[in-house]
Amino acid sequence: MAFKKENYAPISASFSDKPTARASYSTADDNLSTVLTSGYFADLADVIFVNDLIYVVATDAEQWVQITAVSPAVTTTQFSDVNNTLADGTIWVGDGTNSPVAVTLSGDLTITNAGVATVAAAAITSAKLNEKTIQYAEVAISSSEILNLRATPKTLVAAPAAGKFLEFISLQLFLDYGSIAYTESSDNLAVKLTDGSGAAVSQAIETTGFIDQTADTMTNALPKIDAIVAAASATAKALVLHNTGDGEYALGNSVMGAKVAYRVHTTAF
Repeated sequence: MAFKKENYAPISASFSDKPTARASYSTADDNLSTVLTSGYFADLADVIFVNDLIYVVATDAEQWVQITAVSPAVTTTQFSDVNNTLADGTIWVGDGTNSPVAVTLSGDLTITNAGVATVAAAAITSAKLNEKTIQYAEVAISSSEILNLRATPKTLVAAPAAGKFLEFISLQLFLDYGSIAYTESSDNLAVKLTDGSGAAVSQAIETTGFIDQTADTMTNALPKIDAIVAAASATAKALVLHNTGDGEYALGNSVMGAKVAYRVHTTAF
């Protein structure tokens, strides 16, 4: 078979900084081997140059081919990539001018020359997860906040968007002892929705033996069984830590750390 000029179409012209022109050619008659024979593109000898690229759609394959000579005959070769070499451990990435450049993956993901990708330690945070998966929040609670937990509960997880609610899963509390112990009588803690008047979603957190200690101490909280609450009081509401007792804690100067596990759900209403 023979070259058909009507099936040839320039894609880009030559420029001073990018001398290689690009074009396309399709044939329903010839396979790639025939297209690559010397002289196949002879009719283009006056308009093509060495190193020009033609994207060929042949009967058996699609392939970029590169012009290797225009005289005395037009010859071509298969073109596998824009550069025959690629630095060890790098990959091709298109740049702002749509040209491929070799780059080394960095940041949260790296890759070896064997194609093995590794995600950096602690790179996948709760913020990057689907909100329906278990997420974690870490909250620091100052001494002044502890002394005012009854009047001003501490926000553990901010309120989600409208139509969503927070499922409380667990809480770990860590008392980092300072130099003065807190005093309490019957002032326990609970995780609640919204504020101190909101519905409790955790079991009561016994603070005798925890908040009043003179050494670093930890405790935990579990979800309340049958935490029944009206939809209006649960959707788009924060999780807070509240002192449920009859008075504030007194005297102490220790701080606390809270680690809470939770999920975000869309309501079924």
